[in-house]
Amino acid sequence: MNGCGMKRTLLIVSALLLLTACGFRLRGSLPGLEDAKVFVEAPATEESLLLTIQESIEQTEMTLVDSADAAEVLLRIDNARLTRRTQTVGEFGRAQDYELILTVTFKLGALNQLSDQQPRSVDARREYNFDNTDLLGKAEEEALLVREMQREIAARLLRQVSYQASELKRADAR
Repeated sequence: MNGCGMKRTLLIVSALLLLTACGFRLRGSLPGLEDAKVFVEAPATEESLLLTIQESIEQTEMTLVDSADAAEVLLRIDNARLTRRTQTVGEFGRAQDYELILTVTFKLGALNQLSDQQPRSVDARREYNFDNTDLLGKAEEEALLVREMQREIAARLLRQVSYQASELKRADAR
């Protein structure tokens, strides 16, 4: 190995050590949840969001279980609401820009804790330019943005599941 290759290798190793030391983790890696058992339930109208959340859980080291009784943490989606607001209007009174807001209301905790909890909510927002001459393309763009917002919300919910699972484990250890 020549001097240039050795320097490059040393630089890469140093950068990786620095990233690891500061707590950097790849998206989707949630520490300490190798054995956390999670159950997710949602109304039938929210099947798309439910599938996105379940896929996100399967990409982690958490275990997705089939019943609430087998779970350590239960995530109950109560409602998901998509709102489309006009941001700007053109010279002929037609909407030019829209803001999409996906708001998800949920409860999270151990099975015996959910009835006492107030629902929490999380939302994701996207803006897009609407062109009346390209209705089909804009409908596809809106659907793509909604899927992207669902993935964002799933990631945010998983972080909360991670925190909840670690809190429950700490409480059990006491």
